[in-house]
Amino acid sequence: MVQRLQSTFDTRLGVLQNLAQQTADQAKVTSAAVADLQQKLNAQNEGVGAKVDTVSGQVQSLNDSVDELKSRVAKLNKSVEDLQTQLQNIQSQPQPGRRRIMAQCPVARRPALRPRRGWNHSRTAGSHRADASAAGYLSERPPRL
Repeated sequence: MVQRLQSTFDTRLGVLQNLAQQTADQAKVTSAAVADLQQKLNAQNEGVGAKVDTVSGQVQSLNDSVDELKSRVAKLNKSVEDLQTQLQNIQSQPQPGRRRIMAQCPVARRPALRPRRGWNHSRTAGSHRADASAAGYLSERPPRL
């Protein structure tokens, strides 16, 4: 019986040793896989860090551009406000009479060019120069100023 117990004990001890060896082998494989995964993650983090730095620089540049645009818009807004003020000042000044304007403006004193008698209104085709000539536009001299 002792021999049988010894044999059973040796068998079970062998099984336990075998299982312990398999567990140790699996732990080594798992440890190597974790180390490899850690290296890959570190490499990705370095790449992401570089990208974050690049994006950060781009965002800063964008902020600078927006600030410059804001200052330009503020300058334009100031110019528009100045123009509006000038326009209001001009509009609030008393306007001279119409006769005075007519006397000062040589274009306003010219008589309107009117077609002469015999103008053919049904004429739609042909040379515009011939139409203008027939209407007397080209033969009239502008009045002296």
